[in-house]
Amino acid sequence: MDIFLNLSLIEQLFIFEIYLSVSLWEYVSFQTKTEGIKYSNGYGYFSLIQWLAVGIGLVSIFGLKIGLIAFCFCLIVLQYICHFTLGLILDQFAKSNKDLPLALFAINIWVLVIITIFITFFN
Repeated sequence: MDIFLNLSLIEQLFIFEIYLSVSLWEYVSFQTKTEGIKYSNGYGYFSLIQWLAVGIGLVSIFGLKIGLIAFCFCLIVLQYICHFTLGLILDQFAKSNKDLPLALFAINIWVLVIITIFITFFN
């Protein structure tokens, strides 16, 4: 917990943004497998952009060794945590509008990229 408190506000926002982004990514990935989505090619490109931004941001914050460990944690474990937390909330919203999670994911990617650029070059 002490590591999180030593982070600047923008770095703490980035960590929260990772959780939000991975939650949206995981839910849209689940939608893709179960019922299919529009713009599946765009989803693939946005997924790549997301994981690049997460990796670069984590390495910028924690350094190469800890950043790569944190990135592996996000790739392997965080998506399962997100599925049973924010994923359940997204499922309730998606009942009324199936395209809402994909739209939120697409918007959220650019927020993540902007924060990553700020952390990498200006922090």
